Amino acid sequence: MGLVAEDILLVHKHLARLPRPLTALEFGNQHIYVAEPPAEWYPRQWINPSLLAGMPAGPMYRSLGFDYACFDLNDLDGAHHVDLAAPLPDQWKGWASLVTDFGTGEHVRDLWQCQKNAWDALKVGGVCVQANPEAESWPDHGVWYRQADFYSALESTQDGFEVLDVARQAAMGNTTDGWNIRAAWVKHSNVEFMTRAEFDANIPVFESPSAAGRAQTW
Repeated sequence: MGLVAEDILLVHKHLARLPRPLTALEFGNQHIYVAEPPAEWYPRQWINPSLLAGMPAGPMYRSLGFDYACFDLNDLDGAHHVDLAAPLPDQWKGWASLVTDFGTGEHVRDLWQCQKNAWDALKVGGVCVQANPEAESWPDHGVWYRQADFYSALESTQDGFEVLDVARQAAMGNTTDGWNIRAAWVKHSNVEFMTRAEFDANIPVFESPSAAGRAQTW
């Protein structure tokens, strides 16, 4: 996936509350697709006007004042070669004011570790924004699917976790099988993220029937 207008609107909505200095860590080397619907209401003044659809997202974050980094095994556009299914390297812990997961987490073979990495990367007061496929959408697109209750379960189970926004939205107008769950949440304390056993017991996740042959494609 890449960033569409709704994703960037969600980032901008919570920009003022982010701890300074601004640091953005992107899960996946994302590109911007603001030429897709609903481009007619996309506030283009929020990003560098020279950016075109399909361009890497890094310059957009920098134009908003962020020190920017991204993790992707493709090593493109300056991405750091970090495996999100492995523990977060120490130098990135507590680094980010903003963590984004726009269509990456569903491809990581270990979803608990990926979600823990988002938590560990955030500063206290930092925000994570995520947009990932819901169950019965995007068939064979990734390994994991989630519903809105994924985030309400995290909020009720994880100390210091507060949901700011959750919405079900069709990607680029695809209301047939293009639904995503888009969410923003904030980390209020440096307590440890829940254990794998707690995650498995309390957090509802749906696994793709064909996930075994597609363990990591991001």
